[in-house]
Amino acid sequence: MYSLTCQFCGKPFNAIRSDVKFCSDRCRKANYNSKRRTSFDPITCPRCGESFIPHSKRQKFCSRDCQYHSNEEHQKQRRRDNAPQAVCPICGKSFKKFNSQKYCSQECKSEAQKKNAAKHYRKKHNVTSYTRICPFCGKKFTTNFKTKIYCSIPCSKQASKERKAQERSQLSEEGKMERSTSRKPFYLKQSKCKHCGKLFSQPEYGKNPFCSGACERAYYKKCSEELSRKSREARKLGMTYGQYIVYLESNSVSSN
Repeated sequence: MYSLTCQFCGKPFNAIRSDVKFCSDRCRKANYNSKRRTSFDPITCPRCGESFIPHSKRQKFCSRDCQYHSNEEHQKQRRRDNAPQAVCPICGKSFKKFNSQKYCSQECKSEAQKKNAAKHYRKKHNVTSYTRICPFCGKKFTTNFKTKIYCSIPCSKQASKERKAQERSQLSEEGKMERSTSRKPFYLKQSKCKHCGKLFSQPEYGKNPFCSGACERAYYKKCSEELSRKSREARKLGMTYGQYIVYLESNSVSSN
């Protein structure tokens, strides 16, 4: 054992080695912090733009998150600059290729997967493909179904809307409307709305008592309020709802 004196606090202490300078880790760290520079001029973070006081002259970023994201962006930019040029096999656009990338976007990748799946299915099940032209948009497409006419569901829906609008425009003065050449004509009848009393047209086989959904909701709301009012009055008189209805009917008969 060696009897030594701490170079920071001046206290005597015992140590196994003769080259020990401090009595504890606390004195050693305090001596290191006293010699290093504790105040630096404020600088600006190159990523987020905030001003901060660095802990050392090598510090550039205000936090570890800014340092991590800055290094990540720098690596991405370096890979982007060194990426080779490639041509998308679906749309034919030129793009920078990363790793094993084949397509320029996720849309082109999905389209290629659909084509490959359809090709594999036709080859596995020996299905005949048909090439047609969409009568709505004029686009050329391939299908496995003999009865398919349109290239997509939006084209089919839009064509159906236009066809129905054209059929409605053929309404004659007598209220007769031909839906198609293969169907029989039907006639319209005038009905009276159960809520507002307005006359409206509906097919002769129609049984809708309301001219619109708003009238239907208002009518049933009014009925519900009336039912609630009668139930409250029956409870006040100590009766059930059925007894209260009989009571009202008897009063109306006696008054007449």
